[in-house]
Amino acid sequence: MNTGSTAINTWKLQFQLPATAVISQSWSGALTRVGTTVTVTPEAWAAKIAPGQTVTSFGFCVNGSGEPTAATVS
Repeated sequence: MNTGSTAINTWKLQFQLPATAVISQSWSGALTRVGTTVTVTPEAWAAKIAPGQTVTSFGFCVNGSGEPTAATVS
C-alpha cells in the first residue's frame, strides 16, 4: 500500500524461492529468476500506485515444492 502523499511511479518485488519450485506462469508483472532469487517488476499499466492504493493484480503459479521467503518490496 502506498501510505505516502504522492504517487509511486514503479515498484519491484523480490523474494527467494527454492530451486525445487518452478514458476509455470505469472500475470500482471514481468518475472525474472536468478538462482533462487525472483524479481517481479510491473507491467506498464500497473506501475503507478496512487496514494492510498494497493497493488493486488500480480500473481504466479508454481510447480514443485517450497514456498516464497524473504519478500521485499521497493
